[in-house]
Amino acid sequence: MRVYITGVAGFLGSHLCDGALAKGWTVHGVDNLFRGRTQHMPESEKFTFEQLDLCGDITTLSTSIETFKPDIILHYGAINGTEYFYDRPFEVLDTNVMATINLLKAIEACEHKPSRIAYASSSEVYGEYPDNIPSAETDITRLDIHSIRDSYAAAKSIGDFYVRMFAEQYDIEWTILRIFNAYGGRMDASKFGQVVPEFVKRALFDEEFTIIGDGLHTRSFCHVADHVRMVLTLVTNEKGIGVFNIGNDEEITMLHLAKEVHVVVGREFSPIHLPKRSNDPLRRQPDMSKTWAITGPCQISLREGLTRTAEYYREQ
Repeated sequence: MRVYITGVAGFLGSHLCDGALAKGWTVHGVDNLFRGRTQHMPESEKFTFEQLDLCGDITTLSTSIETFKPDIILHYGAINGTEYFYDRPFEVLDTNVMATINLLKAIEACEHKPSRIAYASSSEVYGEYPDNIPSAETDITRLDIHSIRDSYAAAKSIGDFYVRMFAEQYDIEWTILRIFNAYGGRMDASKFGQVVPEFVKRALFDEEFTIIGDGLHTRSFCHVADHVRMVLTLVTNEKGIGVFNIGNDEEITMLHLAKEVHVVVGREFSPIHLPKRSNDPLRRQPDMSKTWAITGPCQISLREGLTRTAEYYREQ
């Protein structure tokens, strides 16, 4: 199996690369290193890396794909991190849409076409007020022009359509991955990262532990090892065509998450609450029945996953 991974130096991309190599697959990864880190790159004769910007020259990207001749393309390259959605919304929208369009145009120019394209979408497309909790893949996606946060959701939703329309036009199998709060080692622990590494870093190293809002917002957290297992199973399964939620169906509050982090690091829980963010969804939980019918459920508990994550950041 030959797999081409965009965003390979990032959190999820690097773990997917490791998972693919563990299966004996051959991997070619590309990344512009905007957020990715070369230290995440594996040393393997079955892995090659190319520093390449998906928003750059399409001919260069097309040559890269044509030369490698992948069976599967995992498109994970994007600007992610909630703070970016608020601080740099136009760049988030423009970059993420352009990256996907350029990738598809590059594939279009290739004589060799992959048998499957898998696109890293997001739970953000279900909107601030989802039709259903838990949210299923058949639920309507929602965007709010008045919500700066939806700069990311808009780009991912547009990507959903582009990938499906393109794949069906060229008779390529497609898998859209609606990702719900993956976490683990290698995540950006700055304010531009995600909540789990932020919480772990604060609990380990900061004098004060802060939470945005009242902490009653809910999310569902999936350890990266379960994420990788589910994705690699789906993209090689004949039933893994279409839209699939990727995550854990255990819904918890931010307060519960924060308390669990403190238990894991052995610190007394005494949070300071900051002003809430605008348009931050009150609840988010996936319906995992469709995905888990193929992959099986998550295998790593929240406590175990947070323990692994805390150990990683201690070592760093």
